Amino acid sequence: MLAKRILNKRTEKQRSWFSTVLQEILIIIVGILLSFWISNGFESRKDAKLERTYLTQLKGDLKIDLEQLSQDYQLRSTQLESTNNLMRGLALPSGEEKAQLIIESFRNLLLAVRFSHTNATFRMLESTGHLKLITNNSIVSELIGVYGNGYDFIQDNNDDVSKFRDNFLLPFAIQHLNFREALQPSAPDRNLIISADEQQLMNQAIYLRASLTSTVSKYAEVMTQVEALVDMVERELE
Repeated sequence: MLAKRILNKRTEKQRSWFSTVLQEILIIIVGILLSFWISNGFESRKDAKLERTYLTQLKGDLKIDLEQLSQDYQLRSTQLESTNNLMRGLALPSGEEKAQLIIESFRNLLLAVRFSHTNATFRMLESTGHLKLITNNSIVSELIGVYGNGYDFIQDNNDDVSKFRDNFLLPFAIQHLNFREALQPSAPDRNLIISADEQQLMNQAIYLRASLTSTVSKYAEVMTQVEALVDMVERELE
């Protein structure tokens, strides 16, 4: 009887010890999970705040780009119109109308256009891996499309037009245009092109028109992309 009583007491002590240990383990587990939950909540709030900061900066960058795109688009459109006027002028006989069309056309076509986008925020997002902080996948996809493709295509088209200007248009103007004649008062037989094959200039103008048409089209396409992207970012910030 005594042995049984001692055994029961020992069993009760073991159960009590086991229960105490189990409770302590549960408290530790709950404490760890609570700590993780608080930490994750803090990090989520921190990431959300950082995401909003980045989106605000991207919105500002894109609006700056949109303004420059609009200005460049207008100038390239004017140059495309000037190319058409140049071709029209070359088809006319010598005279004042022909001279005026050629003068105005060259004046516009010799202007340089180089689009330089504002990409500091996007490059930082890429280099730091913070692009993943932007939770809207559509915005991320559009950002990559604009900065990775759209802007590059515009720069390539601008480079093509600039090379044409530097390698053909400027040398042609210097060698074959009679600038002294251009400064003289209007005259019925006024002729600005000297010792030159007008057909060569016409052929080059046809090429330039195709290049500028592509450039203007790409500007319009990218402007539409950027405008849509700005709208998406603004809605995300609301």
